[in-house]
Amino acid sequence: MTAADLFEMGNLFPRSTGLPMTVWVKHRRSRARHAARVRVNMMHGDGIDLVNYAVVGINPQASLISGCLYAEDTWAVFRWIDINRNALNDLWDGKIDFVELAARLVKI
Repeated sequence: MTAADLFEMGNLFPRSTGLPMTVWVKHRRSRARHAARVRVNMMHGDGIDLVNYAVVGINPQASLISGCLYAEDTWAVFRWIDINRNALNDLWDGKIDFVELAARLVKI
């Protein structure tokens, strides 16, 4: 993860998602050469660990791309993505901004 990545990401804390850990979301930049994804902190809580995170793909269904999560956390993240897929894709595609995403997110 680069400094530019951090600048372009929004942090979603557990109180906003219903997940036990922080999730980072990003809107696509022209340099992104991969499909829509989120980064998930491996530790529970509001903390952000720039080394220990998992990358989870959004489409066509949620899938673990890299890193590892406990089974319970994996299924919770997958469920959250399934519920919020349209909003996450709209952010990735630049159709909405972070404020609009926050208004559309559904907690699990």
